[in-house]
Amino acid sequence: MAQAGLSTRDWHVLFQAMIEAESSYNPTAISPKGAYGLGQLMPATARELGVDPRDISQNLDGAARYLLTQLAEFRSVELALAAYNAGPHRVEQYSGVPPFSETRAYIARIHDIRERLSGGTSQPAPIRVANTAPTRAPVIIELN
Repeated sequence: MAQAGLSTRDWHVLFQAMIEAESSYNPTAISPKGAYGLGQLMPATARELGVDPRDISQNLDGAARYLLTQLAEFRSVELALAAYNAGPHRVEQYSGVPPFSETRAYIARIHDIRERLSGGTSQPAPIRVANTAPTRAPVIIELN
């Protein structure tokens, strides 16, 4: 949390805002892509975290640990939210917030919810979107 400049209170507001944005507090919510529960954990992510996404406590624990991992990795609330939504590989691929309208809307929605939950004291930075072309590693092809 500290790496991303969050106090304990800020973390609680951020996490609550994310849960509201993900599932509208519906513990049985299932997305069209198969994400489940309050934290909308994808099945592979839930397995990786060792949680049962149908169990409310485990879903919240998994969602919190996953978001904290993204905060530690990217050291930015904006990038951590982008990674939670689009996947950390996409944030790395684009060296920033991927230029997906769904991800940009997701981050903006969470910022709006955070501001409401914090009584208007949250001042998130504008969303900086990466270039539309992902960064690519050089490719070496050996011809025999």
